[in-house]
Amino acid sequence: MRVGVIGTGVVGRRVARELVDLAEVDAVVLLAARSKATLRLCDSLGTKASLGAGASGATELPESLDAADVDVVILCTPDETQLDAARLVLSAGRNVVCTADATDTVQALLGLDEFARDVGRTVVVAAAMTPGWSAILARHAADVLDHVDEVAVAITGTAGAACVNRRTQAIRTDTQEWRDGAWVECAARSGPELVWFPDPLGAVDCARGDLSEGVVLHRMMPEVPVIVVKAGRPTGRPRPRWLRRLRPEQPGTSSGETGALRVAVSGRSDGQPTTIVYGLLGTSASSSAVLIAACVVEMADQAPGSVLSAEVIEPVRALSFARDRGVRCLVYDGID
Repeated sequence: MRVGVIGTGVVGRRVARELVDLAEVDAVVLLAARSKATLRLCDSLGTKASLGAGASGATELPESLDAADVDVVILCTPDETQLDAARLVLSAGRNVVCTADATDTVQALLGLDEFARDVGRTVVVAAAMTPGWSAILARHAADVLDHVDEVAVAITGTAGAACVNRRTQAIRTDTQEWRDGAWVECAARSGPELVWFPDPLGAVDCARGDLSEGVVLHRMMPEVPVIVVKAGRPTGRPRPRWLRRLRPEQPGTSSGETGALRVAVSGRSDGQPTTIVYGLLGTSASSSAVLIAACVVEMADQAPGSVLSAEVIEPVRALSFARDRGVRCLVYDGID
């Protein structure tokens, strides 16, 4: 299998490193502009990696894909670019994996289902630490219970500069929360809560914001009455768009901050009230990269259409894949 990676920021670099270690992957092509930084990155990845032609515009992307001769393309670019890019990749006859996590973008990518079926290709949506791993952990916990009453997700940590900007925007934006069969409007930063994450992070102030976990979890578990999602404020400072254009993030300049998830699923088991709480700890970039690598391995047998990353791979298999690659998935003991 030949895999193309578009975007060589924090997540893109980590994804490339995970992919070159997979036996199922024969080649990793960095579809990026040629520069000293990308050449150094390519050299550091070993013999499986090569530098393809970076597309400066939409019209050049199909030509870049044809020249690289890739089977799958990973989009590690800002959220606002991924819908158009995914459509172009599908049109070029390639499968695509998307890392976008903005609610509107995730919904739009899922809306490519009919188009993807028509061209006989697959688009994997929400392949990132959030909402990818959070959905996998929630699904695993829900499978243990006989009935689920509520899923509560808390997230903290970001990857590169684009991720910091996206999270900052999210926590400043009003959102909707699924309660008792309807979407309820909620103000940004409402419902503040001190959430305890795995050490060394500890307690983090979290609140509501424009996070796509609600949409993803409701699609996977439509019978759950209440879905609550909150996030902590990123520790990094957002960079204005003009500064990002003037001084783009260079490969090797950041590895992202440590991130964590806390996923609490409440319901009943054997007639008794039960709450299962899982945690995940690691940098957002490395956790996302491991999930993307798992999706690349599993999507060979996936039917055409739009699918969530948490639907591509079974939870137990995903957690085993993560454990083997250093992602720490934890269980909270003594939770009532």
